[in-house]
Amino acid sequence: MSSNDLFGVLAIATTVCLTVGLIGIGALRLLRTSSITVQTTVVALGTVVATLIGITSVAAAMFVSGHDFLVALYVCAISGMAAIPLSLTLSRRLIHTNRSVVKSRERERAMENSRRELIAWISHDLRAPLVGLRSTAQALEEGLVDDPESAHKQLRCEVDRITSMVDDVVELSHAQTGPPQLAQHRVKLSKLLTGAITSTQSMASARDIHIDNSGTCAVEVYADSQLLIRALSAVLIHAIRHTPAESTIVIAVHSNNQNATVWVTDSCGGLAEHHLKRVFDTAWSGTSTTQAATYNGALVRLAAVKSIVEAHGGSTNIANVGDGCRCEITLPAAAAETGIDR
Repeated sequence: MSSNDLFGVLAIATTVCLTVGLIGIGALRLLRTSSITVQTTVVALGTVVATLIGITSVAAAMFVSGHDFLVALYVCAISGMAAIPLSLTLSRRLIHTNRSVVKSRERERAMENSRRELIAWISHDLRAPLVGLRSTAQALEEGLVDDPESAHKQLRCEVDRITSMVDDVVELSHAQTGPPQLAQHRVKLSKLLTGAITSTQSMASARDIHIDNSGTCAVEVYADSQLLIRALSAVLIHAIRHTPAESTIVIAVHSNNQNATVWVTDSCGGLAEHHLKRVFDTAWSGTSTTQAATYNGALVRLAAVKSIVEAHGGSTNIANVGDGCRCEITLPAAAAETGIDR
């Protein structure tokens, strides 16, 4: 190719690219309020159109034979028909990836804010038991305690309180680092509910709260019994703490061929609509401000409930029902023909 031909090709290609580029920029400015899907589509189409027009223009200027020009024209047309869908598909994948990255960043930001709230609450509430431990230990050391046995009991109570806080944080940390490792086996859901009720019965009895589980049915799930009992217990503990004394918490199980759903209904008085979406968030306090909130282990454990249930392939939800709330835990039901592992 001579230098004149080379300069001619470069001039044509530059002219075409600049023209299509300016048109594309104008279109993007007109569509600046449109969705990112429309804008990426314009960019993809502009790239393909600029290439096709450039090749066609160069062919028209360089080829002497009309037959050769038609061949190049057909090739460009077919290539353009194939390139445009590919460009649109690629743009959609880029949009999907971008949205996933944005959602991931939002989740990380929300998780970081929740961690800060949790640390602030625990730091505040750890001061009380630590001060109690220090003063009691100092009094015992100086022989100022008339009843050492009661002082030792107080020390154990404060240590248990601190241990409970640490256990909650460790459990929540495990839940947020990724799905827990499951040791799943086929088990009756009623057996898991019995275990959760047993572990919370003393707490309910102390407030004269009756747990009614007569509405359960025979259904089986594949589950890690220990983890799922822990999740169900956390839901019951939360219900017991917020249900008025001398009232009833109702447990019901509904199932179909695919799923089994546990309903735990209390009489807490209900929640504001904007709080319902945050119940299973880390360190949700149920208040509009975190400054007046205090650490609540039951709320921390609720955040772990969602992770445990989702690791089993299930989902969680909470809704206002009557004069209280109904927490729903949905799990995949086990196939009927499989043997039972008790």
